[in-house]
Amino acid sequence: MADVHSVEARRFQEFLNSAEKEGARLFAKRLAANDTLATGSNQAGSYFPNSVAFSLFPSLRTASGGNPRVAFDVEVVSHEQASQVVNVIWYNQKTRNECHVTGWGGRNSPVLDSEATGSICIFAFFGTDGGDVDHCRVWLCSSLEDEEEIENRFDFVEPGVPLFLDFTSGPLIRREPTTLYAVAEEQLELWTTLQESAGFPTGKELVDFVVQAFPEFADLPVDGRLLRRREAEYSEFQRIEKTVVLPQVREGFSDVDRFVDYANSVTNRRKSRAGKSLELHMEVILHEKEITGFAHDKVTEGNKRPDFIFPSLEAYMDLGFEARNLRMLACKTTCKDRWRQIIDEASRISQKHLLTLQRGVSENQHKQMKEAGVKLVAPKELHRSFPKSVRPDIESIEGFISELKGLSN
Repeated sequence: MADVHSVEARRFQEFLNSAEKEGARLFAKRLAANDTLATGSNQAGSYFPNSVAFSLFPSLRTASGGNPRVAFDVEVVSHEQASQVVNVIWYNQKTRNECHVTGWGGRNSPVLDSEATGSICIFAFFGTDGGDVDHCRVWLCSSLEDEEEIENRFDFVEPGVPLFLDFTSGPLIRREPTTLYAVAEEQLELWTTLQESAGFPTGKELVDFVVQAFPEFADLPVDGRLLRRREAEYSEFQRIEKTVVLPQVREGFSDVDRFVDYANSVTNRRKSRAGKSLELHMEVILHEKEITGFAHDKVTEGNKRPDFIFPSLEAYMDLGFEARNLRMLACKTTCKDRWRQIIDEASRISQKHLLTLQRGVSENQHKQMKEAGVKLVAPKELHRSFPKSVRPDIESIEGFISELKGLSN
C-alpha cells in the first residue's frame, strides 16, 4: 500500500513539475457540489471565473451570439484517462454571466463524480501564444497527501477561493477574490506599529482588526457576518503580506539557505492563518451572541483538544453533568476526509457538530458523517450548494447558537 501511494505521489509531483517547466497556466479549485453531479444539476461542469476563462480563451470575449463556446482537448492524468474534447461555455444571458467547462462524459468522468465534491482539482493549460489554449491536463486530488503537496508548494486552495498560477513568464500566483475590501488609511497605523515590532499580526490580531475596521458587518445575521468578515480578513492578510514580504524578496538573499528559511516562514504563516481563522471568527461571534463560559482549544481526555466545548470545560469534566446537555463544535474550512479527525474528540459527546465552509458534500459522504455522529454546520447562504436531500440536515450558525441558548435556558 505504501508503494502504491509513493508511486502516486511521484506521479503528482511530475505533473506539477512538468506544468511549471513547460510554462503552463494552472487553475486550482475545490470542486463544489454544483461542479460535480452531487446536486443533480443539468449544468454539471467546472465553474471558472470569467476573468480566468477570458484570459485562457480570449476568443470567448469577442464572440458574437449567445452562449459562445470553445472546444479544447483535455486529459485527466490522475486517472489515466485518454484525451477527450470538452467545451468552455460563456453563458452570457442577461440573467446569467458565468463560464463552465462541460462535455466531460457524465458519470464516467472522475471530475463529475459526486464523491469528488470538496476535492482539489488542478487544470494545467498549455499551448498559448496570445490565442486560445488548446490542451489541458487535469489532476484530481484523491488524498490529503496530494492536497498538502500543492498547498505546500504554492498556497492554500479554500472553498470558493480558487488559485490561478501563471508559469508562462515565471511563477505568478493570482487569486480570484469573492469580494474586494478597502481599509481606510488611518486604520493602517496598527499594522505599521506591528511591522516595526513583531513583523506581522497574529491571527487573533487580524481578526480583531477586521471586526473593528468593518463595524457594519455586526448588523448582519451571524451566518453572513462570519462569511463577510472572513473574506475581509483574507483580503487584508494578502495586502499585509505583500507589504511585509515583497520588500524582502526584492532585496534578495545572501544565500540559498536564507531564501529557503524565509520561504518556509511565509508558508508556515499561511498555514497558521488558514488553520485558525474560522474558529477565531466563530469565537468572536459566540461572544457577540452572549454565549459565555465555553472552552476554546482546551484539553479534555488525554491530548484531545476540541475546538469548542459547551457549556464549559468544567461541565464536561463533571461526570454528574448530563451528557445530553453537552455540545462540541469543530471548525474545518473543508470537511472532505477531514471530518473523520473529530470522531474521537470529546468522548462524552456522541454527536459532534462540524462547522465548514465547503460548498457541498455528496449524499454518500453525508451518510457516512451522519452514521459516525457528525452533524454539519454551515453558513446559511452555502446551504444551496448541498444536494437537496442533504440540506434539511445542515445546521446554520444561527440555528446552532439557538440550540446552545436553549440548553442554557
